[in-house]
Amino acid sequence: MIDSLTLTNFKPFQNQPLTFRPLTFLSGLNSTGKSSVLQALLLLRQSYQKGLLSEKGLVLNGDLINIGTAKDAIFEGASKQEQLVFEILWENGTKSIWKFKNEEEDVGANFLYLTSEYVDEQVYHLSSLFNQNFHYIEAERIGPRAFNQMS
Repeated sequence: MIDSLTLTNFKPFQNQPLTFRPLTFLSGLNSTGKSSVLQALLLLRQSYQKGLLSEKGLVLNGDLINIGTAKDAIFEGASKQEQLVFEILWENGTKSIWKFKNEEEDVGANFLYLTSEYVDEQVYHLSSLFNQNFHYIEAERIGPRAFNQMS
């Protein structure tokens, strides 16, 4: 289980620590970052499933989540030298830190390159975020465009 998650330079968050319990609800006004918290976790899983998280980087668009481009993922106020960081503290006390950057300042890229040190491989096998015990129920907002062509 995840005890805490810190998001740095991700979407609306410059630096946002979050603490989790066995049952955690995310609530708040529109555009306050609730979905972004879930998206961060989905990005990690998606990139792991594609075999890229541990050595290459973060896939921004895939089966679980579509963020868009690097410009869409990185906090608007971040400097070009600052990195996007996901830090997770697991219930067993293990800390995992993934740092990513956009190579050659390609804001249109849909991939961010891993720059952090090695993350303990056990995390990928023991955490339900990465193993077969992961369950995610998606709630989509369906609008008229899904059924009717636009002129």
